[in-house]
Amino acid sequence: MRSLRSLLIFCFLCFAQVTSQAADWQRTFFQTKLKDLKDLPVISSVTFDAKSLEGKWILVDVWASWCEPCRESFPFYEKIYQENKERGFLVLGLAMDNDKSDSLKFLSQSKVSFPILYDEGKKLRKKWKIPSLPISFWVNPQGEVIEVKKGFKDSDKKLILLKLSSFLQNKGEKR
Repeated sequence: MRSLRSLLIFCFLCFAQVTSQAADWQRTFFQTKLKDLKDLPVISSVTFDAKSLEGKWILVDVWASWCEPCRESFPFYEKIYQENKERGFLVLGLAMDNDKSDSLKFLSQSKVSFPILYDEGKKLRKKWKIPSLPISFWVNPQGEVIEVKKGFKDSDKKLILLKLSSFLQNKGEKR
C-alpha cells in the first residue's frame, strides 16, 4: 500500500512538472506574438512580409526535412492554403534543419506556395522551447496563439479542416 501511494505521488509530481513546462513554453510563445519571425531569412520562392500576418488566421508549421510526419504534412498544408488563402488564411513554414541546404533540397521537391522561413542557429527553437517536430501553432487575427498541436498524422486532417472552417467562419473573433 505504501509503495502504491509513493508511486501515485511520483506520477502526480511528474505530471505537474510536464504541465508546468508546457504552460511556460506556451507563455513564452504568446509573449513573442510572432515578432521574432520578421528577421528570419525567407528560403521559399514566395516573398514574405511580417505585415502580411496582420488580421489573418495563421497556421505556423515548424518542421525539418528529416522529419517524416513533417514531410507528409506539406501536401495537405499546401492544399488547404490554396483553398483558403482568399478567405484570410495563411500557412507559414518555419524550417529547423541544421543545414539550410537540407531545407532547400526538400523545398525544391515539395513545391509549396506558402512562405517558408529558416531558423538559423536554432535561435527560435531555443527561445520558444520547441519540444519536438512537427509542431504547429494556430494564430488568430489578433496575433495570439490559440492552440498548439504536436505531431502530424493522416487522421489529423479531418480535425484540422473542421477547425479551419470554424475559425474562418468566426473571422476576427478570439477563441
